[in-house]
Amino acid sequence: MDKLLDINPNEILFVLATITILMIVLNKLFFKPVGGIIKEREVKVKADSEILQNMVEQINEKTSKIESELKKARREAGRLKEDLIKEGESVKDKIIEETRDKTKTLMLQKMTELETILVEAEKKLGKEISFFSDKIKEKFL
Repeated sequence: MDKLLDINPNEILFVLATITILMIVLNKLFFKPVGGIIKEREVKVKADSEILQNMVEQINEKTSKIESELKKARREAGRLKEDLIKEGESVKDKIIEETRDKTKTLMLQKMTELETILVEAEKKLGKEISFFSDKIKEKFL
């Protein structure tokens, strides 16, 4: 049992040397390359993150610009619509006024024609009355 608990300094030195050599080899072959890859990946992720952030900012700027232009276009469309409605009402009023004037002129013209026809009819009737009254006188006399 004593042999199990005996500490051999040569074995301890051998184990320490082996661990040291293993650490050096692992550091050279594994830890440094993997660490370099991880650092490169971190740098790339950070750069991609910055690019993404810039793109998000550009999208937000362009979105707000488009929204403001859209609001401006809607206001302009509303104004144009109101102008067209006013212009349409103006044209409608003008057409109505022209139609009233034409109607008034046509009515005056027709009234004049009717008066002329009436005067002619009165003259004709007056002649016929005198003709018939002469006939009636002749029959009674």
